[in-house]
Amino acid sequence: MADNSEVGITAEAVFAAAAQGDLVSQQILDAIGRRMGRVVAVMATFMDPELVVIGGAVAAASSILLTPLRSELARYMPNPPRVEVSTLGDAIVTLGAVRLALDYVEKHALNLRLDA
Repeated sequence: MADNSEVGITAEAVFAAAAQGDLVSQQILDAIGRRMGRVVAVMATFMDPELVVIGGAVAAASSILLTPLRSELARYMPNPPRVEVSTLGDAIVTLGAVRLALDYVEKHALNLRLDA
């Protein structure tokens, strides 16, 4: 069997097919959502968040994943965190990096040497 690069299957294609009612794509995304739910449950056990935000490349289509993810969380946790999707999409990584840089500058502003 050819790998997905030869066939041309992308995550976007799977999300689009699922949105159009393709049963195989929906089953794939259901399995991914359930796996994400188990991962979030493990992490939430250690960190005890009130809110988990899904961001990055999957954020735009992750609403398909929310139902199985939330269902799986409820199976593993008596009080699961709320799960929402970021509206920032792919920009979340860039914005996070900029915020981290700004935090560093704000924290170390008095230590900066302008003559160097």
